Amino acid sequence: GWFRTVGRPDWIRHQAPNRSKMLILQSWDLTFKGKESSDNVCGLVIGVIDSDYLVLARYHGKMGFADTKKAMIQAYRDFPNTFVTYVEDKANGPAILEELAAVIPTLEAVDPLGGKEARANASQPTVASGHVYLPDAEKNPWVKEFLLEAKDFPYARNDDQVDALTQAITSSREVVASIAFHEN
Repeated sequence: GWFRTVGRPDWIRHQAPNRSKMLILQSWDLTFKGKESSDNVCGLVIGVIDSDYLVLARYHGKMGFADTKKAMIQAYRDFPNTFVTYVEDKANGPAILEELAAVIPTLEAVDPLGGKEARANASQPTVASGHVYLPDAEKNPWVKEFLLEAKDFPYARNDDQVDALTQAITSSREVVASIAFHEN
């Protein structure tokens, strides 16, 4: 019940009237291998307006190094106005950061201080206060999977989507605060 969902195509404008700027960021939770037994790779594209986080797109699945690169390049092409792309500096993260530095100029390594549960705890007030919006689950079937994973975290079989979201929230706080300060 903490996440808000909106079903209309103009959901961003409807939820954020009179707000002219949206900061686009991406957050990627990577894995080592694309085997069936491996964790999923998850990339979330999130629009930030004031203190609201709007999940705009999800890139998700069993991906090895080559497929992860392709997905990240596609996400950057789909959202060329991305301000920052957060990549955890673990698993395939260091290799991806090195490999794609010239292709995706917005890459930023994230040192996962405290781990996934610590980030989730730090993000909880933002989510619990209704500042995270997901697209309508009827039009975006992946939202149901996302919500189930979030509900069962940290005991869910997978945690890649939750980790991508909480990494985005915790890593972007300084950037979002700085932009808000300069706009006022």
